[in-house]
Amino acid sequence: MFILRFFLLSVLSASSVHAHQASTAFLTGKIGDDSILQVDLQLRLFDLERAIGIDSNHNGQVTWGELLQHKNEIVIYLKRHFSVEQNKQNCIVNIPSNWSIDSHYGEAYLSVPLNVICQNPELFSIYYSAFMDFDSQHKLLINLNYDGQLVSKILANEPRFVVVNPASNSSLSTMVTFIVEGVVHIWKGIDHVLFLLTLLLTSVLVRVDGKWLPQPSTRSALKQSALLASMFTLAHSITLTATALKWVVLPSYWIELGIAFSVAIAALNNIWPMVRQISLLVFVFGLLHGMGFASVLAELLSDGEALPVLIVIAFNIGVELGQLVIVLLALPVLLVLRGRTWYPRWIMSTSSLGIAATACFWIIARS
Repeated sequence: MFILRFFLLSVLSASSVHAHQASTAFLTGKIGDDSILQVDLQLRLFDLERAIGIDSNHNGQVTWGELLQHKNEIVIYLKRHFSVEQNKQNCIVNIPSNWSIDSHYGEAYLSVPLNVICQNPELFSIYYSAFMDFDSQHKLLINLNYDGQLVSKILANEPRFVVVNPASNSSLSTMVTFIVEGVVHIWKGIDHVLFLLTLLLTSVLVRVDGKWLPQPSTRSALKQSALLASMFTLAHSITLTATALKWVVLPSYWIELGIAFSVAIAALNNIWPMVRQISLLVFVFGLLHGMGFASVLAELLSDGEALPVLIVIAFNIGVELGQLVIVLLALPVLLVLRGRTWYPRWIMSTSSLGIAATACFWIIARS
């Protein structure tokens, strides 16, 4: 009963969570030899509205006039939540007035140029905490060019700063950063987690004469689980790479909607089997999930060659490690339960139904 409650609690709690947090800010630019950082800080208008209230007439649309009307408030907010420190002293941050509007994946962003003057262009810390008090998932994606090299960092809620040392920027540190981000991404991507759990629920069973029966041996159950996990891995690795490197570009709206449908169909297929070739179904849906994995990552990549490929490889490794941890935690429990007569009806069916209901909620929310 504990396992049943665990699955139900996980599914029900997920229903109130949007699978992919779109609250992301971007800091892009270059580090000059004159110790000046010339960067653009891009903030989502929706986040600014939540933090400051820039939609003066409350009609759900922020105009350029409303941005200018709240310009002083935005500057004060930025100075409170963004700073650069070097040798325990604050660098000078100038905010020119030539603001503009940009967009990322269909979301409108305010682009604010910043000129940051430090003592030297090496070893400084960026402090950033905008929007994090009401959105703990908010992140700042940093992409700085220094002497022809790309310095990429991810600043999250904990801690709210990153140390940048352009002179010692290494491929190893970049890989570690994005391996960790890949692990975190799949753990926080509840739709990916539920899709994977949906596959595992029936990987320890076999369909015989219209009924779910336990796999005849642990070896056969492990083989089936490995097959499904491998197909999912292969598929999302292909599209993660292609989308992150911008070889394939599809609207995020359709990707997110397609992922929600994939979870619903896979879960309902557990209860009322419609597709016999599960591995083929997993591969097709895995292609969608790979595009979802790459949605944020693609924004961080520049036009360079070696480093973007390195980032994609590292992020992909992180996703696989995160996925492996989920499998290693869930599969042993399911292997033990598969022989119980009540597992197919109560654990597998109830959990699949709850996952399908959650996915239907996402479909409505994302439509």
